[in-house]
Amino acid sequence: MRIYLYEQVVSTNDILKEKALAGEPEGGVVLAESQTSGRGRYGRSWISRPGKGLYFSLLLRPATADIQPGLISLLTSLAIVHALKAEQGVSAQVKWPNDVMVERAKIAGVLVETLYQDHRLAHAIVGIGLNLFDAGEELNGRFFRATSLDRHTRKKIDPDRLLQRILKEIMKEYRLLYDPGRRQRLCKRWGRHCLHLNRLVKVIGPDESISGVFRDVDIAGSALIEQNTGEIAVVHAGEFSLQEEICF
Repeated sequence: MRIYLYEQVVSTNDILKEKALAGEPEGGVVLAESQTSGRGRYGRSWISRPGKGLYFSLLLRPATADIQPGLISLLTSLAIVHALKAEQGVSAQVKWPNDVMVERAKIAGVLVETLYQDHRLAHAIVGIGLNLFDAGEELNGRFFRATSLDRHTRKKIDPDRLLQRILKEIMKEYRLLYDPGRRQRLCKRWGRHCLHLNRLVKVIGPDESISGVFRDVDIAGSALIEQNTGEIAVVHAGEFSLQEEICF
């Protein structure tokens, strides 16, 4: 696994995309001290302050055509949960489709960007932003509160060690995807850490919104929402965000 370290970049995903198109093999990582235009889904900005977080991207080149980007997003958020528990003793949860939460505040986000060639996934760039220190009001989004790791752990935070643990957990989960039978098990494990499983939610998309009970995810990473009619709506991560929870 080759790691390219930069002091400042526009976006680690953009740098790694250039390297991927130039033939960078799977496992390449771009890590930056800060990003001037870090981004999340739908082009939303991700504030990336020097020395305050982990900002990096990982290149994956799936060897099988049926691994879906939504599933990569799920496995990445689950890997972050495992790493935070193992290294810092912090219990985190996941929020569909790409957030990691601690005490109902966002600590990390995942952005998966893909390239398809000949109708198959040629590569996936997995961008991760993890708040480590001093989360302030400027990190709060319209639909969430932000937090940072230092608020929740008594252990010393070693960014390099945590980075290596996250990468190890991602690759461990990723390799399991080559066994189709394990994909459903991955979804079930993700569900055990899900903040809103079996809760009433509102899922908002560009042109419509869907309300119902969040029942599960499928092996494409899509959300399964039970509407009040009893019908199950399959909601694709690339089109919708779970931006509001209505909890009883």
